[in-house]
Amino acid sequence: PNRFSETADGMEVEVEPQANIDKEGKSSNDEKAKGSGKDGLKSMSTDALKATFEKEEEPSEEKVVDINDVECPPDAEVIKVVEPILEEDYDLSVTDLYKQIETKQWSQVLASINLYPDQVKTWILRREKHDTSRLRWRLLPIHAAVIFQAPHALIE
Repeated sequence: PNRFSETADGMEVEVEPQANIDKEGKSSNDEKAKGSGKDGLKSMSTDALKATFEKEEEPSEEKVVDINDVECPPDAEVIKVVEPILEEDYDLSVTDLYKQIETKQWSQVLASINLYPDQVKTWILRREKHDTSRLRWRLLPIHAAVIFQAPHALIE
């Protein structure tokens, strides 16, 4: 006889034949499984198995670890995730956020910051007219906000 049984959710478990079923419908296997650790799963009845997996798990507290507090072995491979640098040329294409800062539309600036967070991280650059290989200036929107004297609350 096959000792494996598939439960309703498709999980395959090893099941021993039930013996000595009492008046309440519990078998000796149910009692055996209660304190038998992970080996008990092999001999649990389907009802006991379902009861085990249907228990609600208590929410665990998420632990935040500072990367600077983690010690790595000297031969550990370190993988660094780097976001691409976002740039737009002022003379070719500029973000709406930068245009709003330049024209001092402060309420629109605040809306754009919330709606388009990538624009906050986009560098705006301008090249020399006669030598485009030379960079004239390069700013993030926060730099432009300071230059164009944005309200202090907006800069914070």
